[in-house]
Amino acid sequence: MPLAIVLAVGLVIAVARRTELDLVSLDEDTPRLLGLNLSRGRLGFLVLSVLLSATAVAAAGTIGFVGLVAPHAARALVGRRHVRVVPVAVLLGAVLVCTADLVGRTVIAPAQLGAGLMTAMLGTPYFLYLLVRTRK
Repeated sequence: MPLAIVLAVGLVIAVARRTELDLVSLDEDTPRLLGLNLSRGRLGFLVLSVLLSATAVAAAGTIGFVGLVAPHAARALVGRRHVRVVPVAVLLGAVLVCTADLVGRTVIAPAQLGAGLMTAMLGTPYFLYLLVRTRK
């Protein structure tokens, strides 16, 4: 229950401050011209992301590729606006973890492969594709 509360509060804060999040992801000057304290905004989003990441790791373990792949895939699907990216990234991350867990439990049944290993195996090809695409 405490994990669900922290995740719910963190998501509400992220959704409520989505406009600031869009501005912080721009260049250095635009947020300042629009009246946003850039250093305070970045610090606040950093603290929020650390809190949400730590809570997710406490609940599910170290499944690092979800944090690398899901936001990039969401951004590719719905664009750069965080009002769309955040919910889609959450859903894609959940689908990736559930798929990794399902595959890890069924590939060599009755033995199991860890969800972290399967997440890395499922997420690595897409992540490599992103790296190659950004070099071009």
